Amino acid sequence: TLSFDHTHVLKMAYVYNLPFGSGEKWANTNKAARAVLGGWQLNGIITAISGSPLYPSQTATYLNTPFTSQVPDFSGNLQMLKATGPRQTWFNTTAFTPIQTVQIGNSGRGLSWLRGPGLAQMDLSLFRNFKITERYRLRMRFETLNFSNTPHWNNPNTTCSIVNGVCGGSMGQITGAFGERIFQVGAEVDF
Repeated sequence: TLSFDHTHVLKMAYVYNLPFGSGEKWANTNKAARAVLGGWQLNGIITAISGSPLYPSQTATYLNTPFTSQVPDFSGNLQMLKATGPRQTWFNTTAFTPIQTVQIGNSGRGLSWLRGPGLAQMDLSLFRNFKITERYRLRMRFETLNFSNTPHWNNPNTTCSIVNGVCGGSMGQITGAFGERIFQVGAEVDF
């Protein structure tokens, strides 16, 4: 499995002209209201991506082989807990046993079903074109990235630190996130 593999990727974009103002479903007879409410366009992008593969490793190596990292053994009793809070684990680390002899563990790149958290995000924007003269137009843009302010969790730590003969440390824990909500306002003049 490739490290950048995401089994499922969904990306949808839409454009919706708001039904207010001249020539629209809810045309307003008041000229001031028509000038303020008319001509707005709502745009959005919805993104959903499944998690990327995780590759367990361990800090201590008992191998004398260059460019070959030591990986722990997989015991076959893995549970995806998917917890994201402080000191909570994404998967149970007891499913991995550290190797403390001259051998390569069996939990290498073959665990394609062990995956990190995915990502879901909705971006929204509101546009409006203003006709200044026959030649000049002004476009106003109000945009927000990650509208719902949903946290995007980093992958959990997959490094087994050997503590009293078992995988310890922060293995299996998610220690960070990214993707805060961002607001942007812009204007452009077309001529």
